[in-house]
Amino acid sequence: MPNYMSFVYALCAFTYLGSLSFTPYPGQFVVKALPILLLSFFSFISLKSKLKAAVVFALFASAAGDIFLALTFEGNFVLGLGCFLVAHIAYIVSFFIARIDRQGRQMETQRNPALLGVACAFVVGFSVLMAQHILPAAGDLFYPVFIYIMVITTMGITALVVARSWYIALGALVFVTSDAILAQTIFIKPITLSGFAVMLTYYAAQYLLTRGFIQAARTEQLER
Repeated sequence: MPNYMSFVYALCAFTYLGSLSFTPYPGQFVVKALPILLLSFFSFISLKSKLKAAVVFALFASAAGDIFLALTFEGNFVLGLGCFLVAHIAYIVSFFIARIDRQGRQMETQRNPALLGVACAFVVGFSVLMAQHILPAAGDLFYPVFIYIMVITTMGITALVVARSWYIALGALVFVTSDAILAQTIFIKPITLSGFAVMLTYYAAQYLLTRGFIQAARTEQLER
C-alpha cells in the first residue's frame, strides 16, 4: 500500500479516536465510518476483478456496521452486528479468491505447520472462552451473538490457513481481539478506555487486512 494511503487513513482514524471524548456529537457516524470508506476506495483502485468486489463489499458492510453502532435507535446493535457478520463472510470469501499462498513467498518459506496449528488452536480456544464468558449475559441476543462468534472464529482460522500473509493473519487476529473487547464492554463490564481500545484495534485490523490484499495484488502484477 502506498505511503500516502497509509498516511491519509491514519489521519482520519486518529481524528476519530481523538474525538471519542466528545461523543456523542452530530455527524459522529460519518467521522467514524470515513476511515473504512477510505480503505474501500483504496481497495477499489488497487484491486481487480472478483477480489476487488469481495474486499470492497466487506469494507462497505463494515462501514455500514460502524454507522449503525454510532447511531442510537432501537435495534441499531442488531443491525450493526448483522453488517459485521456479512463483512466477515465477505472476508472469508476474499481469502479464497486471493489465493495469496502463491504470492506471499516470504511467509510461505517461513511457514511452520506446528506454529500454524498452535495459532489456530489459540483462536478456537480464545473464542470458546469468550463464548462461555459472553453468551450467558447476551440474553435475547444469545443466538445472534453465538452465530457471530462462530463466523469471526472461522474468519480468523481461514486467514491463518488460506491467506498465508502476515498482514492478513495479524489483521484477522486483531479483529478478533477488537470484537472481544467490544463484547466485554457491551455485555459484561467496560474495561478502562474500552471505547478507545475497541476502535484502535478495529482500525488497525481493517488496515492490516486491506494492506495485505493490496500488497498481494501488487506482488502478483510484478511477477507477471
